[in-house]
Amino acid sequence: MITPQSVYDWVLRCIGNNTCSVCDLHKPCIGHPCACVQHTPVIDFDEVERLWHISRKQPSTASADALVCHHNLCFVEIKGWIKFLENLHLTGERQFTDREEERLKGRILKQVGHYDFQKKLLSSIEVCEDITGTPDLLSALPVAFILVTDVNPETSPLEVFSMQLSMLAHTSTDWKKVCTEAMSQRLASQITSIHTYFVYCKGFDHLIKSL
Repeated sequence: MITPQSVYDWVLRCIGNNTCSVCDLHKPCIGHPCACVQHTPVIDFDEVERLWHISRKQPSTASADALVCHHNLCFVEIKGWIKFLENLHLTGERQFTDREEERLKGRILKQVGHYDFQKKLLSSIEVCEDITGTPDLLSALPVAFILVTDVNPETSPLEVFSMQLSMLAHTSTDWKKVCTEAMSQRLASQITSIHTYFVYCKGFDHLIKSL
């Protein structure tokens, strides 16, 4: 009988039984760990996808960043914003004109617009189906998608928000909220058939234990 754990174990063997953490997969954290290092073992799924397609002489495809199992088979995507905001000089207390705020909000929305969570999820599921020889894993197993970010969402990600992005962007010191709002809406619009979670990176271990 196919289970989330059996799929996870099968995929793990493809990568030499090596695991890591979400911190290891977030490039800005490499060599600069914070005080809240996460310890949940995950599979580097980008590496799984790369090795799998190389072995079949096929081109690489988009994939989730990590795979973890805790009752559900969870595909994990990591999106960092701190460096992005720093590059736009949006981490201080500087005030912006309405025109500047609209332009900067547009930069954030454009960045989020590049995120194709659904494509990465479906491609990753296909790799797992190929590895295990099991068709239609979505029907056979409980599957979840976890979006991890280095800015705190602070509120439930998929609730109907009472404030629109334009209202949020008007507050020049609330750019992290603008980012998480945009990602939440992007996630909610793309993946509707399975459970999705949006979590601050420092709360990843806690989320996995709660699933």
